[in-house]
Amino acid sequence: MTEVLKFTILDAGLVETAVISRPGIEACGLVPYFNKLVHDTLPVLYVFPDEKGSGGVNPEVIDSLPRVCLVSGYGDFLRSMTLRYAKALDKAHHPNLLLDYDNKKKLPHAFATLMPMLAESRDAIDRMDTWMKE
Repeated sequence: MTEVLKFTILDAGLVETAVISRPGIEACGLVPYFNKLVHDTLPVLYVFPDEKGSGGVNPEVIDSLPRVCLVSGYGDFLRSMTLRYAKALDKAHHPNLLLDYDNKKKLPHAFATLMPMLAESRDAIDRMDTWMKE
C-alpha cells in the first residue's frame, strides 16, 4: 500500500508540474472527486485571466472559456480574484455576468450553493438562470 501511495503522490507531482508550466497557470492541485459513477482525481487549476503585470489579457486562458458567470460578495476570500477575472473578461469582450454582492453582509465563498436560503443566494440563482437561458 505504501508503494502505491508513493507512486500516486509522485505521479500527481509530475502532473501538477506539467500543468503549471503552461502560460497563465498559477498553480494546480489534484483533488479527489467521487460520485456514483466516477471515482477519480481531477485537477483544480488556479489561472490568471490576464498577463502578470502587463494589464493585457491572456488569450490562452480567455479563449478556452465558455460564457462565464462570476458570483462573489463582501466576505468572499476570492472576491478580489473574481473582480479581476470580470475585468479581464470585459477587456477581452468575453461574454460574462458578474454578480457582486457588496452589501456589507459577510457572505462566504460559494454562498449561493452553500446557503441557498439567503436572499442573496436566491437572487444570484434566479439571475444566473435567466442569463443562462438568454
